[in-house]
Amino acid sequence: METLSIKVSKNDKARLHRLASERKISLSALLREGLEHVVTHAPGENEVSCYGLGAKYLEDDECLGASGHKDLSTNKAHLKGFGL
Repeated sequence: METLSIKVSKNDKARLHRLASERKISLSALLREGLEHVVTHAPGENEVSCYGLGAKYLEDDECLGASGHKDLSTNKAHLKGFGL
């Protein structure tokens, strides 16, 4: 494993040591868990739009709402003349 150094306040360091002690794990293990949580829940590549979630129900020619256009929610050219 690689080493990573960070600076934290004395209070935060004490809180982290206390939490690691309560959970009976090392401070390094606690910090790795925290980093993993942040990386896993960060917005980015794994982010899916509402359209992306329902695309399989919309893109098939026999599906309700199939228009033949790609994602109308993000392509403003498809929205010209729509509405007022």
